[in-house]
Amino acid sequence: TRQQRQFARYAPTLPAQEYVSGEGYRYLGRQYRLKVVQSSREVVRLWHGRLEVSTGNPQNTQQVGNLVKGWYRDKAQQIFLERYQCCCRLTAQYNIQPATGFELRAMHKRWGSCTGAGKIILNPLLVLAPKDCIDYVIVHELCHTRIPNHSKDFYRLLEAVIPDWQVRQDYLNARVELRAD
Repeated sequence: TRQQRQFARYAPTLPAQEYVSGEGYRYLGRQYRLKVVQSSREVVRLWHGRLEVSTGNPQNTQQVGNLVKGWYRDKAQQIFLERYQCCCRLTAQYNIQPATGFELRAMHKRWGSCTGAGKIILNPLLVLAPKDCIDYVIVHELCHTRIPNHSKDFYRLLEAVIPDWQVRQDYLNARVELRAD
């Protein structure tokens, strides 16, 4: 029941993107407008406050979508590796020793999870959120490598590592939307 109440507080799942100029896209907590431009090269970049996609066929929304999704996945891998290493240093003082690193996996209702073997799984869409929210999810899952449930002991450990975890969780769940895809 508690998890159902928590899921009910999440931002609603939005319809799938159409990958056309003018649509809004988040990255690390900021909002960007998509700009699709004609080019001989296929490149995705943040440029002048926009998420710019250069492609040979700007009307091919499937191709634009594939480029955007690939860019997000690459950025997620980079940012999550940086944040994972930082979070591992932070949690080490609480005797949390991660076993196997992390992997990316699209999930419809979760930002992250931890397997019984200690592997952290992160939703690539988490890269839409600010870094402090990314850190919260990573630390939450790292705490599960030591305490594999949501007991009072788990939340005491999480609060010791990140005293404002609840604020970060609430921000993430209320403001960063999962998208149907």
